[in-house]
Amino acid sequence: MTVPGELLSTLVRALGAKRNGRGWLARCPAHDDHEPSLSIAEQNGTVLVHCHAGCPQDTVLSALRERGLWPQADSTTAATSRLRSTSPVYPSAEAAIRALSRTLGGAEAGTWVYRYADGREAFRVVRLDRQSGSKEYRPIHHDGNGWVVGAPSGPWPLYGLLDLAKAHRVCLVEGEKCADAAKQIGLTATTSAHGANAPQRTDWFPLAGKEVIALPDNDAAGRRYVEVVAGILGGLKPRATVRLVTIPGLPEGGDLADYVDLRDSTENLDIGRHIEHLADHTPELVSAENSIRAPKESERARIEFPEPVPLSQLGDGVSITWLWDGYLAVDHITLLTGLWKAGKTTLLSHLLRAFGAGGDLAGAVSEGQILVVSEESRGLWARRRDDLGIGDHVALLCRPFLGRPTGEEWREFVAYLAALVRRDGYTIIVFDTVAVCWPVSDENDASKVIAALQPLHAITELGAGVLLVHHPRKGDAGEGQAARGSGALPGFVDVIIELRRLNPKNREDRRRVLTAYSRFDETTPEVVLELTDDEYRTIGTKADARQSDRLAVISNLLPATEPGFKADEILDAWPDDSVPRPSKRLLQSDLKHGASTSLWIASGEGRKNDPFRYSRSENSIRARPLSLDARIESDAETAPLEGGTKP
Repeated sequence: MTVPGELLSTLVRALGAKRNGRGWLARCPAHDDHEPSLSIAEQNGTVLVHCHAGCPQDTVLSALRERGLWPQADSTTAATSRLRSTSPVYPSAEAAIRALSRTLGGAEAGTWVYRYADGREAFRVVRLDRQSGSKEYRPIHHDGNGWVVGAPSGPWPLYGLLDLAKAHRVCLVEGEKCADAAKQIGLTATTSAHGANAPQRTDWFPLAGKEVIALPDNDAAGRRYVEVVAGILGGLKPRATVRLVTIPGLPEGGDLADYVDLRDSTENLDIGRHIEHLADHTPELVSAENSIRAPKESERARIEFPEPVPLSQLGDGVSITWLWDGYLAVDHITLLTGLWKAGKTTLLSHLLRAFGAGGDLAGAVSEGQILVVSEESRGLWARRRDDLGIGDHVALLCRPFLGRPTGEEWREFVAYLAALVRRDGYTIIVFDTVAVCWPVSDENDASKVIAALQPLHAITELGAGVLLVHHPRKGDAGEGQAARGSGALPGFVDVIIELRRLNPKNREDRRRVLTAYSRFDETTPEVVLELTDDEYRTIGTKADARQSDRLAVISNLLPATEPGFKADEILDAWPDDSVPRPSKRLLQSDLKHGASTSLWIASGEGRKNDPFRYSRSENSIRARPLSLDARIESDAETAPLEGGTKP
């Protein structure tokens, strides 16, 4: 748990906040803040933050979390932090702008409208010029009740989106004014809201497959913006090509709008043609933020080297956001291996259903949007959908490759999945199974396995969890080694789940054992589940399950009337089947447990001449009904039927 005093001191120190009355004032990390507008305070043991320039609360907290300055949103955080109320609602856009002008002390100098693909207005960006000479940009939008300061929840559309569909070549600039200037000289151009501060919150898919001419502002921030966006565009499917054009004669801090303003309007089309000529003779940009430039012909994936982070800025190390409690977490990778015909696909199907509205499956399951990359047919998935009632919170990508992909194709595919996470908000990506997707031809080659796994960080870094379903080795290996191939795979992931039958000799037994190995204390090492007609129920440990079996046998052996059987008589009558005959000491413990929980009736004083005797009660356990429904197992157990019809 983050202590409020520690959180407060961390914020004050990291943001360079200055005392302001009873609190502190700092530059807001959610926008380009020239004048400190973020207030920080502690009240009744609670840390409060608020941007007086109008940044939405979730945007501020996201920016703080990205810098490791604010705990992740979970129940622990709720106990130590509290959000201020949302921004005021204004009756008109003009009223919202006037309120911004009063708050920031600036005059409106321009307003730009962002629209969705259907033409609806998404939000407006307002520029305010202060007397000090600084410029401030703020979004406003209509939330259904009125106009509020701030942008709607992302992803945000690109500026000038309606002009992009028919254009093969698009100019990328920083700022709406520059985009308008590009249009003035005959070019199709776009930009993203908040410029270099939040490119990851914009939907860049309209630029997929296009040629992008990047025209950065002539400063470090402008070049950084272009490189960050280039990295995003390179991950689209199909990817966009980016060419970085340096505008000649541009002063330090200048931009395309300045370049156009310095020339006569009659030269506009010539200026546009000159820029396109420069692009024709500029090689493709293959690097991104914090990347090493690689030769274009090498077609190597870009290598990113992040900035070192001081330990004091790592945030709350114990805050894990669990999607499946103890087993699958945000930002982490889980490996699920089911021994042959143990029912891992059945387990996965019930888990996917639980993600729809939340539930429990050996641990709490949160609501989430799931994308499954599957080796199986649509027909088989349609059958599971109908059998279990799996909803549209699950989306499916069936057999993305006709054969084994190359390493480059695999990296592009993972980048595509990462882009879908960013665009559609998927919380989990499931590979069922990973062996049919990745480019690894020799699973025992540790270096090839690691090379295939590394790109998955592009997904987890966006806040999604990854679940890898994998085939087992032949036979049953040792602890944590059930997964087929090199030990590099279980060594790479954060949580290992191995699914086995509780009783391998009895194929009709519906009970399964989840054995887990994890980096986290929250993971339960072992749990036994039983598949009922509707769902899985948790039994407990193997010891609990074995006791349950013995209790069922005892109940079946006991007579319905007194005086009942003694312990020795029960042992003598014990059937020679799948439930091992217990020792007398263990049997006496089970009998005592059953009597104390009214599973049967005990009589006698327990003395030599008056031993305990046991007879059946109305609560006695009856024989366990065993019949595993195999309709939702793998293709090997049931033939796929296209269209989802049942036999």
